[in-house]
Amino acid sequence: MPDKVDIRLFGEPRILVDGEALSLTAEQQMMVAVLGAAGPDGISKGLLYEEVFGGRVTKSGEQAALMRVRRLAVKVKDASGMQVIRTAGRCGFDPDLCSVDAWDFLSLTRDGTSRALLAAARSWADPYAGLTDLSPVVRMSATELGNAYRASLGVLGPNLSSVTDHDLIVRLVQLAELAEVDETLAASAAAALYNAGQQTEALRIISKVRANLREVHGLNAGGALAEVERSILRNDQDSLGGSPADPLVRQASRPQASEAIFVGRSDVMRSLRERIEALPRPDAEVETDIDPVDSVVLIEGDGGVGKTALLAQLFDEFSNGDVSLRFGTAGVAGSAQPSCYSIFTQAFPQLSGIEGSDDVGDEVATAAFFRHVQQLVFQTCKGRPQVVVLDNMHLADYQSVLLFRFLVRSARPSGLLLIATTRPPAGGTTWADELVALSEERGVAHHKLGAFVREDLEELVAAYHPRASTEAAARFVEYLVRVGANPLVSTAITRAADADLDMSIVPESGDSNRAYEEHLRRVIRESSVETVLAVASLIGEAFSPGQVAEVLSVSRAFVDSRLAQAAAARVCTRIDEDLWCFDHLITVAHFSERCGLLRPLILAKLARMGSEDPAQMLRYAIGAYSELTPAERVAMFTSIARTATDHGLISEAFSAWQALLAEDDTPDELRTEASVGAAAMLARLGRHELAANLGAPGVVDGAPSLGSPAAGQPSFLGVSAAEHIGGGSERLELLQLMTPAEREAAEPAEFARWRRRLQRLAGSPPTVEQVAAERFDVSRGSILQAGQDRQYEEFLCEKWNFEVQKRDCKPMYANVLRLLDKATESSWRTQLLLNAVLAALNEQRPAEEFLDLYQRATVEILAYAPPRTQWSLDIVSATINQVGMAETGTGPDDARSSGVRWGISDAVDTWFAQTFVGLWLAGQVGMVQTLMEAPSFGVGLNGAWRAVWSLSAATNGDWETAGVQAKCAAAAVEARPDDAWTSTSAALLAETAVLLNDSQLAKLVEGILSPRSGWAVVLGNGSAYLGPADRYRGLAATLTGAHDPDELFSQAVSQARTTGAKVWEQRALQNLTNFDRV
Repeated sequence: MPDKVDIRLFGEPRILVDGEALSLTAEQQMMVAVLGAAGPDGISKGLLYEEVFGGRVTKSGEQAALMRVRRLAVKVKDASGMQVIRTAGRCGFDPDLCSVDAWDFLSLTRDGTSRALLAAARSWADPYAGLTDLSPVVRMSATELGNAYRASLGVLGPNLSSVTDHDLIVRLVQLAELAEVDETLAASAAAALYNAGQQTEALRIISKVRANLREVHGLNAGGALAEVERSILRNDQDSLGGSPADPLVRQASRPQASEAIFVGRSDVMRSLRERIEALPRPDAEVETDIDPVDSVVLIEGDGGVGKTALLAQLFDEFSNGDVSLRFGTAGVAGSAQPSCYSIFTQAFPQLSGIEGSDDVGDEVATAAFFRHVQQLVFQTCKGRPQVVVLDNMHLADYQSVLLFRFLVRSARPSGLLLIATTRPPAGGTTWADELVALSEERGVAHHKLGAFVREDLEELVAAYHPRASTEAAARFVEYLVRVGANPLVSTAITRAADADLDMSIVPESGDSNRAYEEHLRRVIRESSVETVLAVASLIGEAFSPGQVAEVLSVSRAFVDSRLAQAAAARVCTRIDEDLWCFDHLITVAHFSERCGLLRPLILAKLARMGSEDPAQMLRYAIGAYSELTPAERVAMFTSIARTATDHGLISEAFSAWQALLAEDDTPDELRTEASVGAAAMLARLGRHELAANLGAPGVVDGAPSLGSPAAGQPSFLGVSAAEHIGGGSERLELLQLMTPAEREAAEPAEFARWRRRLQRLAGSPPTVEQVAAERFDVSRGSILQAGQDRQYEEFLCEKWNFEVQKRDCKPMYANVLRLLDKATESSWRTQLLLNAVLAALNEQRPAEEFLDLYQRATVEILAYAPPRTQWSLDIVSATINQVGMAETGTGPDDARSSGVRWGISDAVDTWFAQTFVGLWLAGQVGMVQTLMEAPSFGVGLNGAWRAVWSLSAATNGDWETAGVQAKCAAAAVEARPDDAWTSTSAALLAETAVLLNDSQLAKLVEGILSPRSGWAVVLGNGSAYLGPADRYRGLAATLTGAHDPDELFSQAVSQARTTGAKVWEQRALQNLTNFDRV
């Protein structure tokens, strides 16, 4: 006889006895629904009559309805042996004899705690499904349940996990969109999406609900939506109530200790507590000028010394306080979307997706992303102190190590504590070098964990066996000391000992590792359990039971039952429905050795099954090796190398390219690609000499000779390696050798790659300009011959993008406008409109003409453009507002927020440039020197920024620094006269030359800006508008006498007045007045 009968109202109404559903007629299903909807108090016979017959009058009246209830009651009693349905007095289910899912759901929602609400939300299904004609009581119940569900999701939204609660987030978003004007649901959905890393979608929900409120009710949105939107734009996750998710293993974003008992490490815990308690709380001002290493803690120790247990104890102590605890780990394999920076995207989920928005091999994009993370850290610390734990840094990807180095050695808020755990890393690695350097820094707490001391062991034994005799406990402690007192081993053996601490059943080995192996053999006695764990260990620390079952060709139930035994022995833990995790990497290593000669066969099967994680696939393919055919190995290594390269996994990509080079059956074209790819990865790792040597075969083999477009592919691939190796002019010369047949029209994506590469290499050898021009001409001819109007349209757009981005200020304005008449696709039209705006700025078009174009571009770009184009428009809006051309209401901070909102990594770079211009125009350029001389200044010092430094120092009267930096800037300009920043550098050096009275510097300025007479000096995508070039030529002429300064200043006044740039008109007028007085 069952304890209780299960009544299910979610889904089709049904009754379960011992897990088996009773067979019910449609009439009985409706009766179950009515009795369940009535609640624990039941329903009166009169109301029951109305519900059953819908108000129709029958002869038998209430008796007919009651008979239906009694028939159902008898049926349930016959099946269960219990009188579950009451028929005397009020009819209903007896709450003492049955469990009704809808009642339990409502009880959980009324409880109101996060745990209860989450349990309720996860139990939800559509109530009373399958019933076509609902009675009034049932309809009311369905409405009540639906309202409770929506309210629960509204409360839970900010705390939902992007992985374990993905379905709930999807449902919450659907409900918010269906409700249309429900601000609470919309705010909750936006917070959930934001915490899941979907910033754009979160902002879309807010925008949609706001529009619905205006259109339907003529109302403005309230404070809830506005507050969520502000938090998203500030990247302030804490104010949304979210907690960082752990996308790698789908577990709670905190270290999970295998046991609640924690002993020892009192000195380390004391140090961590003191540092966390010393962090300033929200009412304290966030500082930036602090010692760059006074809030870093390194916890180092071999495997099993208790690093994770220590962190788990720390999280337990501070999880409910006023400190935000963030956790990322590099210790668990199996990421669904592997990428670089994975350890940081776990700690800061809002970074997810952003880290891949630019080419990770691009050092400029990498630096911009680093500064974006830095800004995010500052923003989150404004809400409350942040403790960021980065576990297993010795396993972190190369890019994450570089980012950690940047954060440690640059400005950080005083409300931040960085904690990194590591094993002693192998020498010669980037992390090993960083660890040594940090260990020598003042203010860094470096804790080295080792074996337990005797007092710790005594505490451990007493905690697990409080009733053991003193003599037995002492003998056991002596034994633990003898086997090495490793915390993991000591804990496992102590936990498994019997209550009397019988020494006859402990491992006999006197070595820590062998003792642990013997312990695992004792607790895992059944061979089938060991087999399952052995296969699982080859998958990784985290593994799927379904995958294990597939490898072993057994049922999932078989694997689940064996894992349950392993879990009882504390060897592994269930994370969710389809994911388990070993308790420690040492345990993984032990069981992986149990595979013996079958290891390559199992790895070969795993390799053929595939994995989205390139690091995991690389381990499979290398481990299986001879069990895979040469063709399989070549295909796998190629796929792994390309995927790892795309995701910025530098070390994994290099290993895969190397493995491909080692294969005898690698085709020539793949061998060339592998040579170039490996060279590029070595260069990214800073090993330039090796990269150059490895890349040399790719140059030789890449000479086009096959007479087909594919023959030029190695040459094209070489461009990226040339960036990092430092020149590679011979590689670029190969591009000239490509025949027209080899340079046929390509996809738009390839044009984008060309533009990016050529833009970055512009000014290296003259070859680049020539090849670019030839490429465009040949492609245009091929496209026209083929009659591909759409592709020609896209090609021309890319060409003008290339020209604008080179900042050469060619007269392209009219050409771009002509092309606009042919462009039909919105993404290309909006890009062309933006190019036209930039060209109009460059060519100093009249204010009326420019503003008409700007307004036209604004309308189309806001309606149809992709995110980057919208952000670029915000940049231009901030710039023209800054120089008085139009009151757009957009400033540099707004443009930066826009970039962060769209996940654009170079948003912070542009903000730096616009902020500098703002200080310059406000007469505060002298402040820049202090910022740039700080060790934490995060901008790469190219020629233009050195010119800024020089101008700031000269303004402050620091002539020595001004002279040194001016020479550096001049050298950079002379070395790369066509560089993207050259005209900007020249304009700034003109100002500096006047202050330094340096005629040689003035001659350099004149030589650079003379071809730009009549045009403006504009930086990049409009991030800086420095006014007419003739003004700076006039400044230079006051020192060189090569031209009439009066005439040049007058031209500059006229040009600025024409364009409406009031700031530059006033500056030029001031220059003209000052010169006339001399």
